[in-house]
Amino acid sequence: MRSSVRGSPDRPNRHLRRHHWLDLAERQLRLPRAEASTVIDAMLGCTSEALALLQRSPMPEEMRKSYARLLRKRSRALA
Repeated sequence: MRSSVRGSPDRPNRHLRRHHWLDLAERQLRLPRAEASTVIDAMLGCTSEALALLQRSPMPEEMRKSYARLLRKRSRALA
């Protein structure tokens, strides 16, 4: 059976958690779990910088708020 992070109609992407990404890295990418975890942690370490970049963006305020909420939500799912 092939593992995928894309989801399916009964398991959409919004339910993906850290363990799903770690499983994908280990099984499909042959990346040791500890190294995959280090990569995820490094990405999470940049969350505040990403939020600051969003605040400086010329996009409309509502879009900035929407993207910021999404970034925070996805970051929590990976934590």
